[in-house]
Amino acid sequence: MHDTPAIWLCLNRRKALRYLMDASEWDRIDDESQPLTQEEKLLMREMATVKVLPTDIVAFTDGDDGYLILRP
Repeated sequence: MHDTPAIWLCLNRRKALRYLMDASEWDRIDDESQPLTQEEKLLMREMATVKVLPTDIVAFTDGDDGYLILRP
């Protein structure tokens, strides 16, 4: 069996917060007119930017700016 590194990426940092929150918070997080909590702001600062390489494979998308990337 061959192991392939994988990472879940989101194109929008604010939407990426949703992966850490209850679904009941998603509408508030999506609404850019709503302020984020201090904790949410800290979480966004901790998010890394990942460069997608030409050899990366998009294995799955959630249809909402989230992608499972395989890096063979």
